[in-house]
Formats: sequence, structure tokens, C-alpha cells
Amino acid sequence: MKNKEIFEKVLKLISKKDYSEKEIIDKFPQITPTVLEKLKKERLIDDFSLCQKIVDKLKNKGKGYYYIVRELERRKIKEEIIEDFKKKYDFEEEFERCKEILKKLKSRDKNTILLNLKSKGYSEKTIERLLKNEN
Repeated sequence: MKNKEIFEKVLKLISKKDYSEKEIIDKFPQITPTVLEKLKKERLIDDFSLCQKIVDKLKNKGKGYYYIVRELERRKIKEEIIEDFKKKYDFEEEFERCKEILKKLKSRDKNTILLNLKSKGYSEKTIERLLKNEN
């Protein structure tokens, strides 16, 4: 396949959904560094912005740190971008989001609340702090 064909196929694919650089490479093993560079230069694939989109979307859905990290890894975002996200993560903001979820689950028993928060990827520290503040 020629560079132009590959480029066009990638364009068609990314017009429907955002992909990380690694996801594109996995889908098109024959992609050349030239095509990849062109896509990056035109910001058609940009792991940093994709990471931001994913993080914002998941925070809005009430997801916690571990859930977000797993999703970034699943989407094959570059390791250094994930590490940067981890360093800058605001656990205070997570605590506030967690409090909002707790308000909705107030009538449930402690175990149900615990499981719900864990399944959303909230850290043990945040959950413990939240439950301590409730007493």
C-alpha cells in the first residue's frame, strides 16, 4: 500500500473516533514514519490532547484515578503522558467528586457505597477519607 492510500485510510478511521498513535500503528502496521509524522504535524493524532479528552470525559462521568489510568493504558497513550497525568492528578478534586457521588448513595449501606466507589476507580485513600468525614 502506498503512503497516500495509508494516509487516506487513517483519515477515514480518525474521522469517526480519536485514536492514539500506538492504536494507529497497531491498526496499520505498514504505516511509514513519514505518514505518521504528517498526521502528528497536522495534529490529527495527538496523544496529549487525546489524554486530556479522555480524562475530562471520565471525570465528568464520575470516574476516579485508577479507572482513568486503566483507560489511558487501554487506549495505548504514551507512557510518559500517562506518567505526567499521574504526577499532576488532583486528589482534592477527586475527593470533591467522590463527595457528590456519596450524596446520591446516602441511603445505601456502607458496603454498597464502598463497592460503588471502588468500581468507579476511586483510590482507597480518598474513600477512607470520605468515610471518616461522614462519621
